[in-house]
Amino acid sequence: MGPGSGSQGLGAGGFHLKPKRRRVATENAITKVNPMEPKRALFHCNYCQKDISNVVRIKCAVCAETDLCVECFSVGVEPHPHLACHAYHVIDNLSFPLFTMDWGADEELLLLEAIEMYGLGNWTEVSEHVGTKTKLQCHAHYFDHYVNSATTPLPDMSKVLGKDYVKGEVKEE
Repeated sequence: MGPGSGSQGLGAGGFHLKPKRRRVATENAITKVNPMEPKRALFHCNYCQKDISNVVRIKCAVCAETDLCVECFSVGVEPHPHLACHAYHVIDNLSFPLFTMDWGADEELLLLEAIEMYGLGNWTEVSEHVGTKTKLQCHAHYFDHYVNSATTPLPDMSKVLGKDYVKGEVKEE
């Protein structure tokens, strides 16, 4: 039997199911949920083991769980099974607020990705994918900022807080 034969990955009715991808929002987003919990590194360089949770990191597009710090990537390290010739993604720390103070840009991306993967209305799966919000929070945020926006189907970009937002500071136009 070769790959793809057999009943693995088949749901009810013989349909192929997409595998669940588990992603986690950045450390800052998680500490917003429970500030009493000690801070912990969510991402380590697979080669030098340095904490790369709050800095730019390189994620291999081929090896599912390979993250490298910029220094190790720049000298071409190859922690097994990763190869330096693999395609990669540059991942930036996106824990800054985008539309509201309680939702980071990373959580916004996870929300939209989850809705695309699991469909609008499957809020339990969506909230599990976001990882830091309940299904009610995901539903309310999506409808408040995407569906009921004056610029639907896009959010109102005039209300973006952004990476340089300082709480209490008024933007000058």
